[in-house]
Amino acid sequence: MQRKSERLFRIYQRLKSIPQTIEELYRWSKQADLGISRRTLYRYVEELENAIHEPDFELVVTNQESKEKKWHIVHSKRSVDRRRRDAIRSYYLMKYLSGNHIHSLSAGFLDVLEQDFHKNADPDHHNGILPHHLIATGWSEANYSDNDAAHLLVLIKSIEEKQFVKLELTQQLAAEVPVKGIHEWAIHFIISHRGSLYVAAIRKGQQRIHFMELDSMISVIPAGVKYRKHIPKSEVDKELSKRFGITASEGPVYKISILFKSGNDSSKEGFRISFIQNRTWHTSQKFIPHAGGGVILQFKSQLNSELLGWLLMWMDAIEVLGPPQLLKLLDKKISDIGTAIQHGATKVQRERKPPKRK
Repeated sequence: MQRKSERLFRIYQRLKSIPQTIEELYRWSKQADLGISRRTLYRYVEELENAIHEPDFELVVTNQESKEKKWHIVHSKRSVDRRRRDAIRSYYLMKYLSGNHIHSLSAGFLDVLEQDFHKNADPDHHNGILPHHLIATGWSEANYSDNDAAHLLVLIKSIEEKQFVKLELTQQLAAEVPVKGIHEWAIHFIISHRGSLYVAAIRKGQQRIHFMELDSMISVIPAGVKYRKHIPKSEVDKELSKRFGITASEGPVYKISILFKSGNDSSKEGFRISFIQNRTWHTSQKFIPHAGGGVILQFKSQLNSELLGWLLMWMDAIEVLGPPQLLKLLDKKISDIGTAIQHGATKVQRERKPPKRK
């Protein structure tokens, strides 16, 4: 063992057993015949502070009544607290978004967190972050990969600490037009919608709220810079109220009316109508009984691809009553689908034709 390494190890063992000032360390080193000056002791203590790799231990500095600094190597409470906070995030992800996080909870934490949760809905100041910053449409449980889960934990930590993150995004976003390049973003809310997760975020230096899908994130890196405060949920709700779902919309907000028909089989149609009426499709929705049977769903929204896809899902069970702009878009979409089907059928026929004989 080299002389310096031996000295550092002896000092490490000393500080692990008892708090020491530099003067106390100096007197001890003389008795132990280590031959270390006070100035060298300061340097060694600084090196130890930067080089401790023993799990869950750290070098702490305290000021006693004499106001002399004392160094002590102790079991790291911060390390335990960090693991606890990570476990809390995983617990809340499991509870509110998806059961696939149960495997990421450290052994022993699940029972403790369950007990804390049932004693107090907010066991410590970190616990409330997900319920307060989660917007769930309730359409289905969120489904995402382990890689997305790792990104999600970083995003939630950034919400807790009000810290910008650097996002690298794919060029295809399900919700909005792609934002090119790597930029710093303030993440304000996590949104669970139709089995996918999104964030409500504002780019540094701007004011517009963007909605970006978790799947679109290639990398999520803390930027080391904090922002002042979170935007209120009412601002996110106001922006989403213009859209049908999450997908970006353009143009004015229209009053949309959709008749869900009632057929001859009343039991089946009754189930369909109750299914429609017992769910939230849009924040402005209202239901109006139709004189000919069935019910009219009305809401106010811009027109977007998510709305068209949802209408096509119902096919002949509905009649779109208005506005004319929506009918025009729907007719075009149906025509495009018909053209695509025709092209596909023609291609299949060509592939099935036997080759001509020579």
